[in-house]
Amino acid sequence: MVKFLLDTNMLILHVSGQTRLMFQRGEAVISSLTLFESMRLPGLSESEEQALRDLMSLCRMISVNDRIAENAAMLGRTHPKKKPIDLLIAATALELCVPVITKNVRDFKGIKNLEVYDHIP
Repeated sequence: MVKFLLDTNMLILHVSGQTRLMFQRGEAVISSLTLFESMRLPGLSESEEQALRDLMSLCRMISVNDRIAENAAMLGRTHPKKKPIDLLIAATALELCVPVITKNVRDFKGIKNLEVYDHIP
């Protein structure tokens, strides 16, 4: 059962050893945007890339669909200063009714009905 959505920074912090993510297979979901953001990091070593792939293999991957895109656009109307990818991540979490786990809590501040944590509850 999916319990939370991991933001990109949590995966990067895990791979760099700055935090330790512990969860069971299937408890976490990530957006396909997280795959994009994490794999494009400059200087990503082969071992770091493999560590990211290993971590992502434990997660359910969700692609942005029409409904998520439209909901993100609606969020963008009320939060015009937020980054488009953050709005898409938020809309994905709202669609799945799960909290976002991120170290950048402020990126999601003020989005109605969205739970945001800086750790896995």
